[in-house]
Amino acid sequence: MKLFRASRGFTLIELLVVVAIIAVLVSILLPALSQARERARTVLCANQMRQLNLQIVQYAHEYADFFPQSEVGGTFYGYTGGGLPWCTLPLGGEKTWPVNSGLIRCPSVQRTNYSWRSMDIGYNAWLGYPGGSAWSPGYQFVRTSQVDQPSDCALLGDISLSQFSDLLGDGLYRIFEYGSWPSYRHGGQCSFFFVDGHAKPMRMDEAEPLYFVGGWRFAPPMAQPFWWNPW
Repeated sequence: MKLFRASRGFTLIELLVVVAIIAVLVSILLPALSQARERARTVLCANQMRQLNLQIVQYAHEYADFFPQSEVGGTFYGYTGGGLPWCTLPLGGEKTWPVNSGLIRCPSVQRTNYSWRSMDIGYNAWLGYPGGSAWSPGYQFVRTSQVDQPSDCALLGDISLSQFSDLLGDGLYRIFEYGSWPSYRHGGQCSFFFVDGHAKPMRMDEAEPLYFVGGWRFAPPMAQPFWWNPW
């Protein structure tokens, strides 16, 4: 009669070796997967900026080539932050232009408690600054055709959230003001969208020399095309 010998199982050492190999593979693959996810979020963020740019272009086409206003007050107040389904671009009057506020939420920002103050993507306020206030007449709005170097002039960018932040935008009453800081959250880079329609990620050491003027961040950039200022 033929005897069947029981199959040999794994020894403890063999199991430990297999576990160690799996752990090494996971340690190699996880960073790569994490980087791939971040690249996907960066692409999505840039696409959202592209959608915002299309909104601004459409606004300019309908309003005599003018950029959306960036600092408003008085009767021009409008709740505009990421906590609302729509934000509004003031038109120099009580009418507003609706913009999907989901576009100002960066997918790389791990936040669920968006309030009506919250924004992750901002607008270069110098392009929409009217040179006055709601209480003084004679607004001097800026036309897109006034930008001499549109390929070098930032239009939109990632910003660091601050409850009452200013430069690239806040969302508290005023749709865009001046004072917030660019955020380098995409692998050490900040995504910028320029007036001519192209997008470019930039490291801090690339961008900061462009927006430092006289040693002060975001001072009126008289000779700097990055933050172009018509005044």
